Amino acid sequence: MITRNAPNRILIRCPNWIGDAVMATPALRAVRERFPESHIALLAKPRIAELLEGLPHFDEVIAIPDDRSLRGFTSFALSLREKTFDLGLILTHSFSSALLARIAGVKRRVGYHMECRGFLLTDGLEVPKDRCKKRPQYMVDEYLAMVGHVGCDVKDRSPRLAVLPETMAYAEELLVAGDRVKRPLVGIAPGASFGPSKRWYPERWAAVADALAENAGASIAILTSPAERDLYQEIESKMGTRPLPLHDVPVPIKLLKAIVSELDLMLCTDSGARHIAVGLGVPTVVLMGPTDPRYSASEFEKGTVIRQDVECSPCHKKICPTDHRCMKQISPEKVGEAAATLLKQSIRA
Repeated sequence: MITRNAPNRILIRCPNWIGDAVMATPALRAVRERFPESHIALLAKPRIAELLEGLPHFDEVIAIPDDRSLRGFTSFALSLREKTFDLGLILTHSFSSALLARIAGVKRRVGYHMECRGFLLTDGLEVPKDRCKKRPQYMVDEYLAMVGHVGCDVKDRSPRLAVLPETMAYAEELLVAGDRVKRPLVGIAPGASFGPSKRWYPERWAAVADALAENAGASIAILTSPAERDLYQEIESKMGTRPLPLHDVPVPIKLLKAIVSELDLMLCTDSGARHIAVGLGVPTVVLMGPTDPRYSASEFEKGTVIRQDVECSPCHKKICPTDHRCMKQISPEKVGEAAATLLKQSIRA
């Protein structure tokens, strides 16, 4: 039996970026708590579905197909009509996501009034603005404001992820391979799918890794996606110590979550790996360059954000058009000191 005035079927269009999807988990939790008997379906890219796997906030995941043609888009949207959704929460800002919900026949379509898509929404919400420009705010709060519009109370703002037991068991096998792992266990996530402007330098990652291995007795795990194999090898080649043998192991999102959950500390850029660590309660040292820290500033992050206050940042450009000073001015010594301080607080028994 459905709660009075509750929608029978709810569709939530999830964010496309890993970090944004992690920051959407409090909103997903709030929707489930408000509508415990409604059928909740997530519309998400496969990697986002993998990221959110194990959470109890939804009943179904509908994968967004790779076909980006007009015919493919229309066919997929029309196929959703059969599911007769009463309420759609569109967490993304794109025109296409609102159009998809409209063609899919979602009765009530809630989203932010952006990208000229207001006419496609039944409930077009205004984002906070400063002088006609979107005001940067913590993405958790942006998503919670949307679900608050449909009556969801905010009882818990903390982002959280889950790890499946079978994946955890596999991660533990990898980490103890050859008896090389010892505490503290430090992860380095040097990649950034957004673009090279967010990346630091392989030789500097290597220098920090060597310092932590020598001074703190740390084991180092370099965490990269299959597409970042060259980056992994470049960092490893510049290290004097040897990282854990993960270079030949494909690390999908579900396995990355399990490995991260075992870390004592994560060193990373402002990337998806950072938010996975936050969602699993793992301390972080974040190297932030071209992005505005207000989008991700969280009281739930146990760690340190290192950012140089340069005149051209935040620019939000994927490729730096000048000299990359926002990242270049971050020294290995500063990162190493921040990491050593946090390790003293987080080493597990």
